[in-house]
Amino acid sequence: MIKMRSYYPSMFFILARWEFKVEFLLNPKETLNDKILSSTKMSISENVGLKSFGWTHEGGWLSILASAFVRRVDVIGRGYSGYNTRMCKAVLPLLYPNKDSLKDCVFFTIFLGANDACLSQQQHVPIEEYKKNLQWMIEYLNQMDLPVDHILLISLPPLDEYKWGVTEIAKGLPLTRTLVNYANYAIACEEVSKLSQVNHINLFEAMIKQRDWESFLSDGLHFSRKGSEFLAKILEAFFADKLSGLKWWFPDWKTINPITPEMSINGDHESKVCCCFSAFGKYLVMFLLLSINTLTKYFEFEVSPITDEQQPV
Repeated sequence: MIKMRSYYPSMFFILARWEFKVEFLLNPKETLNDKILSSTKMSISENVGLKSFGWTHEGGWLSILASAFVRRVDVIGRGYSGYNTRMCKAVLPLLYPNKDSLKDCVFFTIFLGANDACLSQQQHVPIEEYKKNLQWMIEYLNQMDLPVDHILLISLPPLDEYKWGVTEIAKGLPLTRTLVNYANYAIACEEVSKLSQVNHINLFEAMIKQRDWESFLSDGLHFSRKGSEFLAKILEAFFADKLSGLKWWFPDWKTINPITPEMSINGDHESKVCCCFSAFGKYLVMFLLLSINTLTKYFEFEVSPITDEQQPV
């Protein structure tokens, strides 16, 4: 089992129709994205070597989302810990270099900002550049024929200065994150969404209105279990409408002919997956519908049905 961190570390998650398992081997058949994928062994529900807690009990908002859309979509996580929008802007064209790579995209959710708002020299991105970077990503996706109504911007959440400050002081580090600065970047994110006419969720505002919002953060910066549940609930409500057209892939087991199951299992067997890409602090999340035929051009993989033993109780 691969554990991932999903608070605000960079994360990819993929929603896919039909339950199947795809294991990406260490040697892609072609060199596309070798630098990014060659060190990664991953399945549709997990990712290797990435600091993300999206699947753990503590910060498992991706697990919650996957459960909510089971048999309609699968969730895959991939992430780039510590990245800001400047870094993600450089990575995005490498991951999605052409229109084919996004041709069946359902949603691409950009969830970035916590590292941009950090005042450390290594991670800080000035607010005007942050806005331009978000706009550039949206325009790039649009050039890849992804409509703006298939893009979702999520603002960074608030910061518990006291809790995070204690952690930094204990490490002998300067205080580089402030609640006021986070609020400014949340406003900037909303401004970009209005200008670009994309979907938007103001997570900062939604969280800070809660009486005990500080308990949503385990260390003042990263999600606690409660914070993960809060974010997952918001995303469930959002995608319940957007993905309402997706039916269960393959019939319920109780309706399948036990002797000749092939007679009951009909329909298009071309699996669909959706991708998400993100960085520490926020998530650049893509819901990409990608056919197995496309995957085979770049990877060796094996497909196996989800067994009854693997089903959640």
